[in-house]
Amino acid sequence: MPNDYTLLQPKIEERPFFFEFKKCDFVTHAVMMANLDYDPFPNHGMEDIVRREFVCTELVLTAQLRGKGALTIRPGAAIEYEGHRFVIMNASGTKHGNTPEESSVSVEGSCFLSPCEPMKVLAQLRETYAQSNRN
Repeated sequence: MPNDYTLLQPKIEERPFFFEFKKCDFVTHAVMMANLDYDPFPNHGMEDIVRREFVCTELVLTAQLRGKGALTIRPGAAIEYEGHRFVIMNASGTKHGNTPEESSVSVEGSCFLSPCEPMKVLAQLRETYAQSNRN
């Protein structure tokens, strides 16, 4: 996306990012993870969410973009701001400004402060469950 816009009223919020794991994530065979020889969630169905775990910290940017001509900002585009690359998650409200050549869009973007690796967290959880059954 070309840098032919101005960021107005930018706000950055730091949020914890959680991932929801289903029973099937724990009880199905996995080549590179500990495999359980028991069902740690016998009262749940395979698609039921059984754990919600913190996996990383997310920065969320909300701002108004103003530029010349029609701004076509779509989810998936990226914005550089304060040394971070925010991927647009939501863009709405294309409005024309004071002149027909000006328009603005409200955006919400996201970036992670550390790698977002839910499979590493799952591997650790599976190992914990496997060890707890051995003891």
